[in-house]
Amino acid sequence: MDTAERKVARTRAAILSARFVRVKSSVGTMLEDGPRLTGPEIEALFRAALEGELAAYVHSAYENASWSSSVPEVAAQEAEAYGIIRRPDRHIGLTDQDRAELTRRGLGADIPAIEDYARQIRDVLTDDVVAKRLEAIGAPVHAQTIAVARTHLIRAAAGACTRVQRIFDDDIMDAADPIAALMADLGPPPLPKLTAIEPVVVPITPPIDSQFQVYDPRPFSAAIDDILTDLKNDGIWNGDLRQQRRIMETFAWVTGDKPLGAYTHLDAADFKKGIQKLPARFYCGSLTAGAMSRPFAEVIAELPPVAPADRRNPKTTNRDLSTMATVAKHLATTAWKPRIPGATVMDFGAGRVAIKVDPNMDTRPPWTTAHLEHLFRSPIYTGRGGALKRLRDDGLGR
Repeated sequence: MDTAERKVARTRAAILSARFVRVKSSVGTMLEDGPRLTGPEIEALFRAALEGELAAYVHSAYENASWSSSVPEVAAQEAEAYGIIRRPDRHIGLTDQDRAELTRRGLGADIPAIEDYARQIRDVLTDDVVAKRLEAIGAPVHAQTIAVARTHLIRAAAGACTRVQRIFDDDIMDAADPIAALMADLGPPPLPKLTAIEPVVVPITPPIDSQFQVYDPRPFSAAIDDILTDLKNDGIWNGDLRQQRRIMETFAWVTGDKPLGAYTHLDAADFKKGIQKLPARFYCGSLTAGAMSRPFAEVIAELPPVAPADRRNPKTTNRDLSTMATVAKHLATTAWKPRIPGATVMDFGAGRVAIKVDPNMDTRPPWTTAHLEHLFRSPIYTGRGGALKRLRDDGLGR
């Protein structure tokens, strides 16, 4: 006790006893649940996730793509979502109070995008994803550390979104290592430099040149069954839908069956040009057999030029474009939801072919009022006789 005073000794004994109880409880919890994350492990997890996020943003900002200049704007929306989700008990997403606060701050128009990001953050940070992050730094992996690590990963992504808004500031543009410059406020790492882990939200945040809010990595062909089911359940399409399936498979074939998130407005035009290169009676097969099982460019290279008599009817081309316009309208609420609210990315309707009237066609002349009056004054309408006399143009029954 290091004292001869009874009163002091009793006080110190009580303190030691209480401390022992706490240590015993902590040891019991650790033995039962597994070891907790240490401060250095938390910092290592945070720094690795932060650096991975910043690396993805810096690459997108400096690759001089069409969306590079919008990196700070996108990051600002994601920062709002992360800032809300990292709070305790926010697995439910945005509350009415959150929406009211965003509106008060002038961010009312951004609420749909922020809600999408918040929902996606929850969906992507699964236990398996978080466990891999823990394994990357050599930290213990069990239910308790996974739950804690998830919050630290969200904190790191939130910090990256805030920092990257300075990506085009002069001091960052002039830095030899812009990622290190954006992390300079953290100071040097206390542990040996770790290999940066992949960004936490790679499946959420689309590549900066994507024209959609969410990057869907599925190839277009993988979504065909879901699209057919949804549109049939909504009553938009009926019947066996074989024609609609063939048109969508042709679109996937012509455009290279890219990931849904990688499509652009140019693909709608390429689809129209592609089907116009095919003769009217060309058998495409399916994506697993026949012509469509081979690259489109390879098949086209083997075909002779289409003779005028063998060209597709413009009405058939318009039918295919109309079908894909329905598909695009459906996907505009999910995989093809544009980054810019109100924008139309996949505009198939704009490519419709104007149908020209054949001047040599023998068409019926339009009826005039005088024609109709003359028709309805004929005996078949004015006669009042029986079946054998109704066409008589005289008599009492007229």
